[in-house]
Amino acid sequence: MANGTTASRRGKSCNTYFETGPNPSRICAVTFTNKAAKEIFLRLKSSHGTLVEELSLGTIHAICMKILRPYANEVGLVTGFGVADDQTQSLILRRLGVAKKYWKSTLSRFSKCRMGQISLNGNDDNVFRRYAKELRESRLIDFDEILIFTHKLLVENRTIVDDIRAKWDHILVDECQDLDATQYQILSSLAFRHRSLYFVGDDEQSIFSWRGADPGILHKFIKDFAITTPILLDRNCRSTKAIFETARRILPQDSIFTCRDIVAERESPFQVQAVGHVNFAAECMWIINDLIEDRRHHRYNLDEYAILYRTHDLGQQLETALLTAGIPCRLNRGRSINDNPVVAQVVASMRLIIAPRSMIVFEVLANLVLTEQVVQLVAAGTGLDIEISFRNYVKNHSRIHSGDIRAFLCRADNIRSLGKTSLDLNELMDAILALGIGPRLSPFDDLLGKLDDPARNHEAQELYLKLKDAAEKNKSIFVKCNNSLEIMIHRILSSAIPHLTLLGSDSSEKPMSTDLTIEFLIDSATPEEPQAYPTEAQVKIINLFVALQLYSSRDRKAVFDEYVAFDTETTELDPNLCEVIELAAVRVRGGTVIDKYHTLINVSRKITPKATETHGYVDADLEGKPCLADVWPAFRKFVGNTLMIAHNGYEYDVPILKRLTSTWKGFIGLSYYDSRPFARHVIREGSYKLVDLAQRYRVPTGRSHRALDDCLCLASVFECLQQEHMSNARKSALPHLLDALSTAIALAGPVPIDGIASELFHKGAIRALGAYSTVLEHYEKSYFHSVRPGLTLAELIVRLGGVELMNKLRKAGTNEERFQTEIDWLRSLAKNVLSKTLEERIQSILERLALSHSDELESDTDRVSLLTFHATKGLEFSRVYVTGVEDSTLPGCKTLDLNKQTEIDEARRLLYVAMTRAKDRLCLTYSAAQSNRPAGGTRFLADMGLVKLT
Repeated sequence: MANGTTASRRGKSCNTYFETGPNPSRICAVTFTNKAAKEIFLRLKSSHGTLVEELSLGTIHAICMKILRPYANEVGLVTGFGVADDQTQSLILRRLGVAKKYWKSTLSRFSKCRMGQISLNGNDDNVFRRYAKELRESRLIDFDEILIFTHKLLVENRTIVDDIRAKWDHILVDECQDLDATQYQILSSLAFRHRSLYFVGDDEQSIFSWRGADPGILHKFIKDFAITTPILLDRNCRSTKAIFETARRILPQDSIFTCRDIVAERESPFQVQAVGHVNFAAECMWIINDLIEDRRHHRYNLDEYAILYRTHDLGQQLETALLTAGIPCRLNRGRSINDNPVVAQVVASMRLIIAPRSMIVFEVLANLVLTEQVVQLVAAGTGLDIEISFRNYVKNHSRIHSGDIRAFLCRADNIRSLGKTSLDLNELMDAILALGIGPRLSPFDDLLGKLDDPARNHEAQELYLKLKDAAEKNKSIFVKCNNSLEIMIHRILSSAIPHLTLLGSDSSEKPMSTDLTIEFLIDSATPEEPQAYPTEAQVKIINLFVALQLYSSRDRKAVFDEYVAFDTETTELDPNLCEVIELAAVRVRGGTVIDKYHTLINVSRKITPKATETHGYVDADLEGKPCLADVWPAFRKFVGNTLMIAHNGYEYDVPILKRLTSTWKGFIGLSYYDSRPFARHVIREGSYKLVDLAQRYRVPTGRSHRALDDCLCLASVFECLQQEHMSNARKSALPHLLDALSTAIALAGPVPIDGIASELFHKGAIRALGAYSTVLEHYEKSYFHSVRPGLTLAELIVRLGGVELMNKLRKAGTNEERFQTEIDWLRSLAKNVLSKTLEERIQSILERLALSHSDELESDTDRVSLLTFHATKGLEFSRVYVTGVEDSTLPGCKTLDLNKQTEIDEARRLLYVAMTRAKDRLCLTYSAAQSNRPAGGTRFLADMGLVKLT
């Protein structure tokens, strides 16, 4: 639109617009969070289908990355560059001697310098230049540089900028008041020729000046594009009149739209409340009690409640108070997804796969696995590449931590070798975790040896095929149940296969003959728990869960489809002195040996009696045989570019061959994988020696310690390990549904009291009763609206373990389930990556992660949201509690004392944004003291007429 104005959202439907207006592929739509981009995408897709997929839609940084990648060389970047995450930036600063407590402020100064807000002093400028140099040497750019290099590209090369501008005829920008100067210049440049730049924004909601946002951007846009009649949106459709009119009293009177008169029309019986307390602990308790009372009267779901605060420390105190009171909540910590230690290690491992020789990437992973103290012990002051320092250090086996470091080096080499596979991203993550990276999180982990493989459950296998057919052919599934068990069955099915159409007893739509019916009938006339476990319904519930496990793991395949298993025999047992007398390898494809290589090798050293005792060779057996240098070319040709696998090869075969071939650099270019850590991950107990594994899997060993026989044995054992790994994956699938499974079992009859069924049930019951599960809240809400008989919530809690256990669990709380949620999010993200090569797939997900934060995870239902004021943009809730509305917190005593008018005005806008998240009821709370210190007055509340100025 040539006038580029903020426009009303009323008018033609988008379907009609797309049919008669611009081609969607010629539109670029810019948002400021991935969550907002996803919401826009889903809304458009629901109304006009696949047309939305043609849009260029994303955050400003994501759009800039798409612009920048094809032209990386034009701005001095390497093709395939990556984006530095928080760990990488912090590591670089540490290497440059910046103290940890100054990392955040140093990066902030770098950012402000780039945006022209400040100049750096001599020392900061020197660190800044070295920081940029470290990034370039690691093939990385940071978050700010995405914009800087895009701007540079658009300014310095006219031919390229014309090509880039030609991609789109229309640029649409949401939340434009959040733009900084560089972002505005990029978007203006893209619209330079067609001048069809459409901004939607509100200067009264400009709250990000600390990262360069300028509320005056709207004024600049109107002036630059000669807009004479901006379209003003003059109705607030979210909040009630009481809320909106109160909130507007706090705004500074400096809007660029001085004539704007916005009104809210909705009425509500609630007036805005301002409630004071002696301290923040009392404030928390009042909020909790008021929330409980409001729910009792109005029956709102917990996800309709939000508690908002200025600083993260207040959020952490609120989380503790809510969980102690047994109220499920979700805390937005404003942190990177990589703050999850398991995710961080998986991500760092993927970075190592695509940048196997990067010292920075290697050190990031080392710090995550070994701790910063161990890394500093080994590497500090050596002046060497950190990996060389590590390898030198472990040559002396008696040194402290040498075992841990050696194990890490083996893992790092194995991780690099995964780059030779053709796995998708989820399979790659499983392969990384199989190396022991990160703690075990699955509740199934200690039960794997006791659980049956779902693939051997014939009833579940039959049901799985029916579910798969229903999912693929868009059939409905009718859950036939005569009591409240139906609630949990629906939850389990919809969580495992989200796109299914589920019908139940309350559905107006009736099933067709082609639809799938699953029946769970319980004799409601039977007295309480007269029959033994399991009931018929419980058996069906377990079979359904197992069938869904099969469905979720249906596409899983072996990690290694083609590889070369190799082995050596030597003159003696010392790997630092011995020579290789026998070298063998077998090529395996699809689980079958398809080729073999074997040779004896003449050597200069004598075979020791101890070695002869092991493998049976004597010196005479080697007479007339070729030397290693002569056979090596044939061996390299046999291996080609295929991944090499040896058992305990990191300790023995690999270092021996590296040493013996070093003069002609014979090992360079070969990728190897040690199967011993993989075996440790798969079987988890017992011996990991090849001969013992062969006995476990009943694999013939041939003549042990003869290289070719050992290769054939290893190939068979490794295939058995891969099969058991896939079996374990099936057994442990859907861990996040274990709470719903146990709840369903409890609804269907007496609970198991012994055996593996009891262990599994109690693991799920503990999760159902714990702080982070929402199954009980979901059941309570659904049961209230259901006409079916069933257990009350109190009766269900008793079956799961009782109120006392629930209170204990909810007070304790753990991070385990929160971590699992983020890993599940990472897996769902990986499913949408469709790039061709493994490196491109990894680069794609790493890029998305670098531009994402944990606040972009899906909101949980039936949980109270705990959010900072800044994190609430775009959200809305029926009930909102705004905490900490006292001078020491908002705008801050120092800001008031120094009379920093710009910061005071932004604090006013910030409070306005927080207040207008409320649709129906708003409570503002404040304390007389924070952390045992006076909290100041309540100037903002006084300005709104809610309290007298104190």
